[in-house]
Amino acid sequence: MTNKQFIVIAVLLAVVAFGSFIGKQTSGVLGSYSPLQNTQPYGLYKRITTSTLIATGAGNVAGIIVASHTSGAMTLYDYTSASSTQTLLNTYTFASGSQYIPLGGARFTTGLYASTTGTVDADIIFNQ
Repeated sequence: MTNKQFIVIAVLLAVVAFGSFIGKQTSGVLGSYSPLQNTQPYGLYKRITTSTLIATGAGNVAGIIVASHTSGAMTLYDYTSASSTQTLLNTYTFASGSQYIPLGGARFTTGLYASTTGTVDADIIFNQ
């Protein structure tokens, strides 16, 4: 077999393998992804500057993007208000500057509520 024949066979095998993947939806703990729908597991975000209800119902939270803050801290609750003991993130005090805090797809079931102190400008990345 020549190099040219080998390359042609490799390309054909790749096309067949890719073709069998097209249209199939994969799913997992963090959500689902379909190459035809271009739907990402974490497609929702909410910008917050004060204590806010992010979502009601179940979902996953991927992380927090902090644009800016002054003496900022945040607690995330698996509830629709701060009156719960079900915390996803217990009083996290932000380091200086902008940052991303990964939360690894932490699961919430009742809702997602962010309680802030100080001044905070942040985006919560999540899915439902």
